[in-house]
Amino acid sequence: MSDDVVGRRATALESATTAPADLDPAERLMAERIRGMLAHPAVWLEPPDLPVHPAALETPAESPTGAQAAPPAAGPERRRRLRWRGLFATPRARLLAAATAGLAAAVLAVSIVAWPHHETVRFALAGTDQAPGARASVTATKLDAGWRVTLDADDLPGAPEGTYYQGWVVRGGDYVPLGTFHLRQPGEVELWAGVAVDEFTRLEVTRQRMGGAQTPGEVILVGTIPHR
Repeated sequence: MSDDVVGRRATALESATTAPADLDPAERLMAERIRGMLAHPAVWLEPPDLPVHPAALETPAESPTGAQAAPPAAGPERRRRLRWRGLFATPRARLLAAATAGLAAAVLAVSIVAWPHHETVRFALAGTDQAPGARASVTATKLDAGWRVTLDADDLPGAPEGTYYQGWVVRGGDYVPLGTFHLRQPGEVELWAGVAVDEFTRLEVTRQRMGGAQTPGEVILVGTIPHR
């Protein structure tokens, strides 16, 4: 935090602490409520380079008596300081600025609390005797639409013509399909589950035949789903 920001922060805190005597009860209550908010670091981020108000660039006119000419126009840093001093020129303006800063801090805090926390489960699959060299890593993430299951396989050959792979989550005798793929090109596979993946015991990838029964076929990959 720069010295300039520290100074502005101290000014705002002082303004909120020593509210002017002419404030009505509602304004005084507002000042008391925002004192605690002003300590939030997000309130005191460096401001953007806003346009300079024309009044800040005006130079005094030459006096009728021919006094010495006005000094040159202020540089960018000087104009920036003038602009911020003007924002806090009156007690009511300082109170309004403090209220705005407090509202920004409150909105930021609510946003952080409300940001969704996604549950994620990671585990590995190993090849069976149908594909002994194959393996895969799985990431299952709970989203609003269901569980997104991504499968990144190594040494798993593409499904032969007339066949395809299908994913399943399994618990006892219950099999829930996740989707199908053929993996003719290497890359990550995305599947979806409409059930809670972490409530099942294992994940299987089977090889299915086109036009065959809609029941699990030969198991190609299998892995245990961890429970937290």
